[in-house]
Amino acid sequence: MPELPEVEIVRQSLLKNIKGKKINKVLVRNRNLRFKLETSFEKKLKNKFISNIKRFSKYLIIELENKSFCIVHLG
Repeated sequence: MPELPEVEIVRQSLLKNIKGKKINKVLVRNRNLRFKLETSFEKKLKNKFISNIKRFSKYLIIELENKSFCIVHLG
């Protein structure tokens, strides 16, 4: 389980390497999470550009070009 400084390092690294890039492929390995993912999840992310990556606690908030977000919890 990462600590906050590690999560911030991940955010900074992702921001440097993927900001402005297009999401070409989305792979969902398990839809049975706490909240089930919609079947359209992949379609909503594919071909979108990443405009920014923010952090709130251990959550990474990936902002997309169309004002939508993908939120990832890191442990």
